[in-house]
Amino acid sequence: MSWENEFARKVKKAERYAREPDRLRFEEFVLKFKGDHRIYTITLKGENLTCNCPFFDEHRTCSHLMALKKILGVKLPEI
Repeated sequence: MSWENEFARKVKKAERYAREPDRLRFEEFVLKFKGDHRIYTITLKGENLTCNCPFFDEHRTCSHLMALKKILGVKLPEI
């Protein structure tokens, strides 16, 4: 099979995977989020999703986490 045909098959497979977000399960990541006032760190370890912004400390959620969920378009652990 030619490289072009193999690549086309991989593109189709990726498109199918992208329509099936249940295939994904985030287990761990660290993300830098540029807020209006500074850069915040969002961390996921297992089921623990946190942000180091002051609002998160008090309310266990924040605009950075809400935006991340909308950007990714996949289910992250509930906080």
